[in-house]
Amino acid sequence: MMNRRGLVCVLFVLGLSLSAKAQINQTTSASRLDSAYFSQTRILPNLDDLPFRGQPEEYYNLFPGVVVQDFRGTDFVHLRGSRHDEIGYTFEGVDVRSVFSGRNLIRFIPEAIEALSLDNSPTVTSGAAAGLIRHRLRRGGPDLKLTLRGETDRFTSQHESRLDTYSYGYDDLLLLAEGQLGSENLWFFVAGERETFEDPYRKFWNGFRFGDPDTPFVDFFSGESLQDVLGSNETVVPPGNIPNADLRRYNVNGIVTANLKPFHLRLFGVVNDEERKQNDTPIRDIFNQERIPERKSNSSLLSLQTDYNGPHGWNAHLQLDGIQSSSERLDPIFGDDLVRAARDSLFADPRFARIHLFSFSRPGAVLSDFAKLEETGWSLSGYAQKRIGAHRITAGGGWQRRTVRQFSVDDFRGYMQALEDIGIPAQGQRLSDEALLQIRRWGRVNTLGYDVFGNKVEGTDAVNDGPRQPAQWSFYLEDAYRAGDLLLNVGLRYDAFSSDARVFADPKDPVLSLDPFNIPVSEMEKAADHDFISPRVHATWVTGPRLALHFNFGRYVQQPQLRDIYASRAEWGLKLGSGIFNNDPRALDIEPVRSTQTELGISYRVPQTLNLRTTVFFKDIDGQFESGNVRTDPGAIVGSYLILDDTGESTAKGIEVGLDYQDQGFTARLNYTLSEVTGYNSYPISNLVQAELDPDELGIRDEPPKPLDFNQTHRGNVLLKYRTDAEAPPWIRRTGLHLLFRFNSGHNFTLWQGGFG
Repeated sequence: MMNRRGLVCVLFVLGLSLSAKAQINQTTSASRLDSAYFSQTRILPNLDDLPFRGQPEEYYNLFPGVVVQDFRGTDFVHLRGSRHDEIGYTFEGVDVRSVFSGRNLIRFIPEAIEALSLDNSPTVTSGAAAGLIRHRLRRGGPDLKLTLRGETDRFTSQHESRLDTYSYGYDDLLLLAEGQLGSENLWFFVAGERETFEDPYRKFWNGFRFGDPDTPFVDFFSGESLQDVLGSNETVVPPGNIPNADLRRYNVNGIVTANLKPFHLRLFGVVNDEERKQNDTPIRDIFNQERIPERKSNSSLLSLQTDYNGPHGWNAHLQLDGIQSSSERLDPIFGDDLVRAARDSLFADPRFARIHLFSFSRPGAVLSDFAKLEETGWSLSGYAQKRIGAHRITAGGGWQRRTVRQFSVDDFRGYMQALEDIGIPAQGQRLSDEALLQIRRWGRVNTLGYDVFGNKVEGTDAVNDGPRQPAQWSFYLEDAYRAGDLLLNVGLRYDAFSSDARVFADPKDPVLSLDPFNIPVSEMEKAADHDFISPRVHATWVTGPRLALHFNFGRYVQQPQLRDIYASRAEWGLKLGSGIFNNDPRALDIEPVRSTQTELGISYRVPQTLNLRTTVFFKDIDGQFESGNVRTDPGAIVGSYLILDDTGESTAKGIEVGLDYQDQGFTARLNYTLSEVTGYNSYPISNLVQAELDPDELGIRDEPPKPLDFNQTHRGNVLLKYRTDAEAPPWIRRTGLHLLFRFNSGHNFTLWQGGFG
């Protein structure tokens, strides 16, 4: 075991922006912070003022206590030592967290966001998770306004270098519109964006020539020439960006508000659509560009919300939400038609050719490992609120249900071979269960809510597993009490979780048919539901017009990403019976992650000018996934097997310091976090080798906890902004200068001992 500290990482961004708008929004960050003075919510207003446009994670990374770190090609967000799936996300009060991946399902347009906020210690009314990232859309105004913006980096042709770099083929066209809809009580705001990249990977190479037309190249090991494999003895790759990696994205964010006193209505919607070429291995596939897989994804959200402001201190809120997200990986010629793709490839040459032991895909070979993922759902939530003297009593709750479908073919060659052995079915022909099980086995087909051909199914039968429908219920009661300079918020929250996963009736003696690697339906049962009660206390003592102390304590629960729990009977059959090392284990009956957090802080401000905050926090997390091993009973048909167990634990502690200053067009926003995150396993598979080779040592904590991989001891962000007003000379009037400086101390990593095999 070995720990190392990374080097200091610094990002320095300087931006100059010119505004040609007819009207400038004069709302300042200081006035926004006034509204959040008595809470500890961190607010990032006016994303349009930042000197960059980026992915959502890049904006989250500007908050104190947040670490955004790559894990196997995916940017994971960590909040005060949490794993990425222990954070909640809301968009206009709608839960947009994916139950399958634990990440944000919805993509926002930065110019459409009025404020992005982080709540490190949510009250019972905010949700079950220990951290919450909120997105609030702009509301528009009474006057009709249209804004059209465009960005591009096409300063050079495709294969031409300038300033020692190449254009990535980036274009962004943005339209903003707001105003009234025929009545002064009916307002709208909508933002639409079209974004394209010729190379979203943002990498380039200098180009090269492979082979020689005058001297045929013959591979020493296979005896094949380039002419045999590629149809030519020479291939020339021009300089520039990664070829055939196009991306096209459309986004729409919009809201309509109606003020019909005493009711206030909101209709809110989001649509995201994306198509891209998934050229993850450009060198391996350089000779087969026409079959680069395509990835299509889309998501949408619709929410109807109403607020009631009644007499005698009564208020109420009710909302109905619908959400949908899907993605699929396709062949550019046959789409998701696996039967046609298999028929076309049955008599083709092997998928890959070897040239001096390096593998290259042959021209025309199918490259896509077909996959689909869909998550849809509905939710209903609301609350009633009553003021009684110095008390504000709130009672509410919510219900949410999602439907998750998953499909993947991990061995397309085996899939083709199974179809050849069975006979490719004619249109509408129904194959026997035995034939379908053979296709599922040899193609390593994993399905939930789909059949082996990628068609949707609703129920579970001898071959197919139906979709999973996880659900969550919640109820809460809160009393916000004010007595003089003391603000006290006490709440109690009840959460119930149903994963709708299927687990073995007897994990120590699972029943398995080894020939098609199939598990009978009767041998699987629904996982148990779990419920929790979470108390939370928030107190703020205002000691004067400029100084306040706060104390927060709370218990929190969060269902981990269900990707770690869901496995079809086909997948379990392969994991238990194939003899292949299981490098991606699944969990059995698992409880949600529990965390306890305590924080103490002090705030000082000079109204409209200065806001200074310091917070000390301690967070203890239990029930995280780590790799485990099930020892089966003597005589069981399978031996011991790997799973994910909920025995992981970690601790986070630290200090967060923030400063906001504004004076005569100059704004400074700074934050710094000093923290330590320790535990035994950073990710569910961090101890996978130990679970396989030394299962008797699992759960034995002989050594002290170590810093986790996403521990960054020092982190800071500095944003400086200066904007001239209408009184400045014409040539610099309403001009902004922005400076963003970010630093961190790098992160730990741990080396595990293990053998080969």
